[in-house]
Amino acid sequence: MLPAEVHRVRAVSRILLSLACLAAPAGVSAEPAAPPGDAGNAADHFARALQGSNAGMIGAMLPDQGKIRLRLRRLGPEEGAFSGRQVESLFRDFFRGGIIRSAKVEGVDQQSGTYALGRVRATGVDAEGRPLDFRLHLGFQLENDRWALREIRETPP
Repeated sequence: MLPAEVHRVRAVSRILLSLACLAAPAGVSAEPAAPPGDAGNAADHFARALQGSNAGMIGAMLPDQGKIRLRLRRLGPEEGAFSGRQVESLFRDFFRGGIIRSAKVEGVDQQSGTYALGRVRATGVDAEGRPLDFRLHLGFQLENDRWALREIRETPP
């Protein structure tokens, strides 16, 4: 190969690599984020993710920066502040053996233009086959035109 051809091949390779990076930005989930609008859409999206055992959908709802507060009894058990990747991994671990059979939004209180609280009632079976029946209280914050989960707290029914 002639030196000029080598330079052309390298230039084309760099262009193709740049286009590939633009087509699939790092950190973007294959799952769609919750649609903007009222926080009820985000709560519905979370309930569908639970019922569909889809940790990726939950991951798409988590904030890009900062921590998410968790207090999970049967889904974890976990309590504390976690990164988005840790939360997604926790749900992925639960979905390996546990199943959420139903998840229904019981209500959403939009406290201001940027904060909202949602309540989801869920039932299912954990990895050991024990029945699950609990409520999840979801804290949402509007970030970059989407409702991001900032808190997930599990309570008895």
